[in-house]
Amino acid sequence: GVQNGRSKMAESNAKRAKVLRQSTITEAFDFKTVPEYNKSNGQQEVTVVPDSPEPWLPVSHTSEPMAEKLKDFIDEFEDELTFEPSPPNPVKPTVYGSPLCELNFGPSTYPILPPLRETANQCILVKPDFPKDLPPRPYPDMFRDVWNDDHVRMPCSKQCLYPVGQGTNKEVRSKWDLVKQYLQKPVNNSKDLEEAILGYNTRQRGKWRFDALHAFFLQEQHEAVTRKFFSKVLPKVIELALCLPNIVTHGVPLLKKQQDYSLTMSQKQAACILANAFLCTFPFRNTTKMSAEYSNYPSINFNSLFGGHLNGRKKAKLKCVFHYFDRVTSSMPLGTVTYHRQVLGEPPNWSTCEDPFTKLHITSSGLIENVGTGMLQVDFANRCVGGGVLGNGCVQEEIRFIVCPELIVARLFTEHLDNNECLIITGCEQYSYYNGYGDTFRWSGDFIDETIRDDWRRRQIQLVAIDAINFYHNSMKQFSVDLRLRELNKAYCGFFTKSPAPSGHFSAVATGNWGCGAFKGDIHLKAILQLMAAARARRDVVYTTFGNRPFAEELEKIHTSLIQANTTIAQVWTLLSQYCASVQEQKVTLFQFLHSSLSCSSDNSTNSQTLEYSI
Repeated sequence: GVQNGRSKMAESNAKRAKVLRQSTITEAFDFKTVPEYNKSNGQQEVTVVPDSPEPWLPVSHTSEPMAEKLKDFIDEFEDELTFEPSPPNPVKPTVYGSPLCELNFGPSTYPILPPLRETANQCILVKPDFPKDLPPRPYPDMFRDVWNDDHVRMPCSKQCLYPVGQGTNKEVRSKWDLVKQYLQKPVNNSKDLEEAILGYNTRQRGKWRFDALHAFFLQEQHEAVTRKFFSKVLPKVIELALCLPNIVTHGVPLLKKQQDYSLTMSQKQAACILANAFLCTFPFRNTTKMSAEYSNYPSINFNSLFGGHLNGRKKAKLKCVFHYFDRVTSSMPLGTVTYHRQVLGEPPNWSTCEDPFTKLHITSSGLIENVGTGMLQVDFANRCVGGGVLGNGCVQEEIRFIVCPELIVARLFTEHLDNNECLIITGCEQYSYYNGYGDTFRWSGDFIDETIRDDWRRRQIQLVAIDAINFYHNSMKQFSVDLRLRELNKAYCGFFTKSPAPSGHFSAVATGNWGCGAFKGDIHLKAILQLMAAARARRDVVYTTFGNRPFAEELEKIHTSLIQANTTIAQVWTLLSQYCASVQEQKVTLFQFLHSSLSCSSDNSTNSQTLEYSI
């Protein structure tokens, strides 16, 4: 069964490596993609031929709101710090440690699913009897108007009211009536779209900017996509958005702090929510004031993506968004997605954990989503899930969210993560190929996700969002006991599971240099903490070093030493404490210290055995 499951996965991966299928929107965007097949490693490589230089459209710097300018600056600054340059060409693919085939992952490790039904800690927005070749039907049949502190305040609620007019003409109207009134008018260009959005968000006039959106469509090479988007795609997006009370009929619960709770919806419901987010219809989500009701939640309306300068990042993000809507409005996906806020109650006592370390596979080339098929994939998250995905942020988390837009839906209902919490998303689908990172990020084609589905119709892709602490201002703090514990417990919160696997083995976790970019995490310490958390969670590890071959070699050596010495988690925790207690005086890295300590321990053990034999 295991071999058969992996064979199917291998077949699925082989299909992914075919030459990119160019969809109609690819032609509309007029991207010049050159697909190449690398026979040495069996992977698809895409080279994007740069378009001709594009003139910057004049934008008034002084008219841009200061808060937006500051947010864009922070996003770009963090990304510059996080960016790890690509290894020089030619790159020789390198792998270390255990072969992938020896690790636990794939169908045999997937949890045994109970029947899909609502429970005390699980909300289901669809009926469990899935019709063939159709999206799951919403549950209940009629819209249930829920307007309280525990649920998302939906724009289609009768209690969602909005003030219009001025002076003696001022009145309060249904927000949904306003939305329908303005979106049912002809929208033929980006200016019309701006006017429609501001028509039901009148208080944002003069605050929201649409410069990036206008620049995107005004550029000469985008005439084709402009014509297609406003004549074919956008009308379908508007139609989808206005069907909100017929598609999302159940109250959408908020995933609040310290509440272990999950929410399952159809991909069609996710698309409907994203259509409304794109059109900026969600109420009470347009302010960041500390006193605001949703101040502790991420933003969800797309207005921040539309504003500011049209730099390469926003241009690529808009292409991903438009491509997603083209795909789902042409052929609606038939699956479901689960969003689970997991809370770690009582963390392990790490000083007494006798678990041995698990297997480790290391690659210095490749991305987590590529090498981690069939595994638990780590999202290097912001405590505000999605980070700057709707702004200028463009590193690991933001890129993953924009090529898999169903992840963005989590921002609607997920409160900022606490120290003992994570967010696990199962079933998200990828819609776009991309290359680059930060300022080099580019949309590079249509992605057909053929990952197999489970009994709940979810793509068997599981992403866990765990947020690291920011040590940018004082990197030495991370070696303190409290903060080491916090990071170790955070990783364990993301890696452990309560669901049994059929084979008794849990899937490997695919991760990398978590928190080691802008947040200045120590690469050696973070790697060891993740290995400890995975060992306690009984998961093998696939670790990608993102082009850092020397570190990949170091990591393999220290892991080999840990395995050969039969080292337990408790022993490593003790050694960590010894190292961190005098870290400022240390002239060696953590790995070097561990090597030395393990060697001394091995020598002492050997001498003791020799003495015993002689006696």
